Amino acid sequence: MSVSNLKPREEKATVKSDLISQGCIDLLNYRINEEEKSWRMYEDMYLWLEDKGYVNAAALWRTYAQEELTHADWGKQYLLGLGIKPKLLAMPALSGNYSLPSIIKDSHAHEVLITKQCQVLAMKATAEGDFMLHELALQYLKEQHEELGRQQNWLDQLESFGSDRLALRLLDNAMAV
Repeated sequence: MSVSNLKPREEKATVKSDLISQGCIDLLNYRINEEEKSWRMYEDMYLWLEDKGYVNAAALWRTYAQEELTHADWGKQYLLGLGIKPKLLAMPALSGNYSLPSIIKDSHAHEVLITKQCQVLAMKATAEGDFMLHELALQYLKEQHEELGRQQNWLDQLESFGSDRLALRLLDNAMAV
């Protein structure tokens, strides 16, 4: 079967590239926004940790924040490579009201949510036969597996050793990067 015999995407007229549907573009713009929201959340947590003297946890969450910007850039570069300008959305306000245990628990819950979102992106790409986007979705999912593992480790330690002042001090020491 030649490429010219293949049926073009039905949404071709609504997007700049016939290599990606508008639905996939929307999901990628959403992914970019969610990664930037993750950056902002982790950045806020880093600032709180730094302010409260959790120097090792602060350095770690600062690293997490910087990684999220890299993940947002994956989606931006993917769309730009198809001649599509990503749409950046407004960032929500943050509470800034934390504790080290809440940061660990909230970070874990957040990574579970992001993983589910990345799974939706992978399913959409597969359903549409967009194998280039599927590869990007798998890249996101591979990263999520790593991030879930890190957060699960901190959650496990918090649950195993408690949240008294000494346990939190030792946990901060364990977070040295």
